[in-house]
Amino acid sequence: MAGDVIGCCLNVDGGEISFYRNGRPLGVAFRGVRRHTPGMAYFPALSLSHCERCALNFGGMPFRYPVSGYRPIQESPKKSLLQVGALVLEVLDVVACSDIVRDSLTTDEYFLMVDSLCAKLVPALLSPYFVDGTLIPFLLERTSGEGGELAAPRCVSLLSENLSDEEISSLTRSVFGRISELCRSSFCAEGAAVTGSRNHPYLRLGIALLENPRIRSTFFASEESFVEPIEGMLSQKQPNSHDLAALLPEVWWEGAEDAGIDEGEMKAACSSLEEAMAAVEASQVRLLLCVLRHSRGTFKALLRAILSKNKGALRNVQPPGLSDNSVLTSLYYALLRLVRPLLAENNEKLAALLPSSAFSEMFLLEEEPGHYSDASRLGGAYSHLRKTVEVAGLAETELEVTVPYQSVLNAGTMASEDSRALYESIFAGYHEEFLRCVEDDGELVALVFDGINWLYHLGLASKCKQASLQLQNQVSAISQLEDAAKRRDQAEPTNPEYHKHLKEACVLFREDVVESVRQCSWFKALLYPTWKQEAMFAACIFQTRLLLQISNHDRLLQFVPESYVETVMDSFHAFRRGHPPVRFLLGHGLEDVVTFLVLHFNDDRIVNLDVRDVMFQTISVLLLHRDFVVAFEENRSAQDSFIESLLSCFDSRFWIPVSNILLRLCKGMGFGQKRTNESTSLIFQQLVQDTCKAKPDLYAAFLNRLFTIMNWTATEFTVAMKEIQEREESLVRGLPPTSSDLTQQQRKCSIMFELSVNLLRLLEFVVRELPASFLGAESSSVVNVDRLLETMSFVLQHTTVGPDSVLFERIVVGAQHLTVLEKVSRFAILAPVTGILTNLFVAAQERLEEKKSDLNDFVERVASSRIDVACLEYLAHFVTGEVSSKPDLPSQQRLGNFQDFLSALKEVQTEREARVEVDDLEIPEKFLDPITYNLMRDPVALPSKVVVDRSTIVRHLQTDQTDPFSRAELTMEMVEPEEALRGEIEEWMSQQKTTK
Repeated sequence: MAGDVIGCCLNVDGGEISFYRNGRPLGVAFRGVRRHTPGMAYFPALSLSHCERCALNFGGMPFRYPVSGYRPIQESPKKSLLQVGALVLEVLDVVACSDIVRDSLTTDEYFLMVDSLCAKLVPALLSPYFVDGTLIPFLLERTSGEGGELAAPRCVSLLSENLSDEEISSLTRSVFGRISELCRSSFCAEGAAVTGSRNHPYLRLGIALLENPRIRSTFFASEESFVEPIEGMLSQKQPNSHDLAALLPEVWWEGAEDAGIDEGEMKAACSSLEEAMAAVEASQVRLLLCVLRHSRGTFKALLRAILSKNKGALRNVQPPGLSDNSVLTSLYYALLRLVRPLLAENNEKLAALLPSSAFSEMFLLEEEPGHYSDASRLGGAYSHLRKTVEVAGLAETELEVTVPYQSVLNAGTMASEDSRALYESIFAGYHEEFLRCVEDDGELVALVFDGINWLYHLGLASKCKQASLQLQNQVSAISQLEDAAKRRDQAEPTNPEYHKHLKEACVLFREDVVESVRQCSWFKALLYPTWKQEAMFAACIFQTRLLLQISNHDRLLQFVPESYVETVMDSFHAFRRGHPPVRFLLGHGLEDVVTFLVLHFNDDRIVNLDVRDVMFQTISVLLLHRDFVVAFEENRSAQDSFIESLLSCFDSRFWIPVSNILLRLCKGMGFGQKRTNESTSLIFQQLVQDTCKAKPDLYAAFLNRLFTIMNWTATEFTVAMKEIQEREESLVRGLPPTSSDLTQQQRKCSIMFELSVNLLRLLEFVVRELPASFLGAESSSVVNVDRLLETMSFVLQHTTVGPDSVLFERIVVGAQHLTVLEKVSRFAILAPVTGILTNLFVAAQERLEEKKSDLNDFVERVASSRIDVACLEYLAHFVTGEVSSKPDLPSQQRLGNFQDFLSALKEVQTEREARVEVDDLEIPEKFLDPITYNLMRDPVALPSKVVVDRSTIVRHLQTDQTDPFSRAELTMEMVEPEEALRGEIEEWMSQQKTTK
């Protein structure tokens, strides 16, 4: 793990090589190592992965964790040099601290003595071994021993005044380089068995030394000299399992009461960890303020250097030299503490400090800042935008970002004396000093807010995802432990081997739970203190309002980096996935997030479809929870444009998230579904109906794509079933492919089945809300119902009875034993089919009673389709058995409607058998449609002079806007009805009935 110190010990006498980690033995790695003889030597070597780096120490520096009985390969400096240096350092400190010495000597004598002592100390100070082994421990002891105040020992002042520029520069580099390494390799807290020391004292020492003017000016003389040490002091070493075990020896979790674990000890240990981390973070804020006090230019240079250095952190192959993730996380929270009070309600300081055009200028700089180079913009590549978008005047665009956000720490939900005191201690003091240093530098304030965005995007986002994954692992481990313990307790004592196996499994599962709980406790202390969640949410709302302001300017939005949108989406989810989820925050500013999502998930100015896909996923996840559904229902923008934008996005790229969102809004309304109010929205269901009626062209395009995609998924599902059969037969014969290929096909089969079911459920919802589009006399309604019945016929033939259903039967039987196919079930796909047919039958009956269905009888349509009555009888029998065994009263009532539909269909079938079918007659060729070769009912002439049936050309134009014979452009307005031919067809049909 980053920051660990690995020790390698070579026992020449015993011929063994052993390793240590942070002073803890890892055991003997190699035995029988040959002794060194003339002509043979030992060559140290190590292996590093991509972007990894390390520092080697063969004895040139004091060992961090010396091992008794072993000596370094490299000889240390002469003891006389170290001893003299230590003695002179002690004397110099006494001289600096003693007023008696100063008073007993004249000024010249005093400075002569100090100069002489410093001259004698210089050779030691130039030795890294002395700096690490003597000077830093000496300064550390003196710094921490002055009542906790951050003041460097007085001898430091004497040294800074008497050393030459070259000597002070060398000493500063050496001291801060070593402090940086010690901070990287030390943990923030200490426990009974944690090896090494804490990093906080080293951090405090670095800050104290920077209080000295000459040391500070030397340290900040060049960017190359201070960025790396500052990064080291901002780092937080990730604890390994041994560190966590020492810090949290007692582990408690919900449901662990029977294990004899003390919950109080666990909470006390977690509190100690949080306090230690809070102390380090407070010092890191002071470190940044120290940089800012030196100069605002240095502060800007530091922030830009760290951001530029890590701009490739999200690449698949990361470039070398990136900062540790903890550096970005620490810097993010430190900056957030400095500016959080600016985001308070009615705070006028933000408008005074931040120029209204600051972000416009930042996004449109001709020479991109280092961390902006290669950064994707919402409108595409920056170089392309500069060439294609008119940028004149854009940089002067003024943005008025108001912050009507009330802190939950000092008002509202958590208002109390303790929370207000917490707010003051965490934010107020540092913020006031920040304002004094900034003065009126609006560029710096804008850079800080920009840096907060990039630091989250490049560093903290991955940390939050790790925490979420670890929490999922904890839940899974606890579930496995409880299941194993339950089976252990229920196991028969007559089977001792099985009982022993279960006991061993419980031990292993418990170890996994303990490790997961400790890791989650670490992430909770690092990421989920209330003040961090609150401040991060305030930054999220500020950034959302900034984006809403920018979106009002058509061209400017295209220049915004994609990270601004991704950070808003991801940070919003971080609260929802928190430990515990900080739900009380979401009532503050949630409307802004919903407004941005609704207005821009279908914004053409956002050219990267992956960014829009992230917004789709966010909407889909939010609509799983009732409180978020209410927020969408109450949002004015969602009421006006949400449904229309969803239907517009139902295309080859976004049909999956759109269908998921629509299904969430009508969840529990389908046949056989469990009723739920969690995400169902009657408001949006009505909006779907109203939008489709108000936008018939949009609805027609949506319905056409729905049928097209549904046919594709159903076909792919049947293909996947056939491929599974072929691979199973190949495995039986011992031929390739392998079992992994079979598993891949099973996974594909499961996915295509689930997608087909979702689309059928969506069609069921559409049929229920808009039955008129399938039951009208218009040619579009005829085409719609024909396509629907074709789809129903295909699904029934492959899932009920008949030769095509054999494969599905094998898959359903196999799904009972295979986890990968567990979602494949007969009821899942037949339930929406039942709902579709029932909904249309009921709607047709209602229209018949109102005398509005003279020209289109749904039952007659089904009877003339390819749907086999035997399939419907099987469907009725199967669904009746499934629904009657469940407490689902609405579905049971609708089942009676389906039985009525089946009875009516059988009656029509009987009547049709008594009539001469048109298909059995010899039809004149001029009455046949040249494309489908069916009898035309409503012939129309195309511009190419070819006559086809109206329903045929309507269906053709849904996918192709050209004449199928001449390939010229074609619309329905260009076709001409053939009334004479239609009369001939009707007369011919009448004659055939008379003949019969």
